[in-house]
Amino acid sequence: MTATDLSRPIWGLPHIAKVLGVSEATVRRWAKQPGVPIYRPTEQGSYVAFSGELRAWLKGKGSAASCNGHLLIASAKSRR
Repeated sequence: MTATDLSRPIWGLPHIAKVLGVSEATVRRWAKQPGVPIYRPTEQGSYVAFSGELRAWLKGKGSAASCNGHLLIASAKSRR
């Protein structure tokens, strides 16, 4: 894995949701929570997250993370 891979942006709710293995609605809710590395640069813009930040957040949460009442099981794919 290269530094470029870690800083790669993931644009849009569908893509972020797929990486995390949750629904788009869950990503939208999580983005509003402090400390969750999912951003919306402008009010009408797309959501964006960065691979390395998501991996670090998942790692900090452990293999089974809970955010706002939703259980997240970090898959091997999301940890690579």
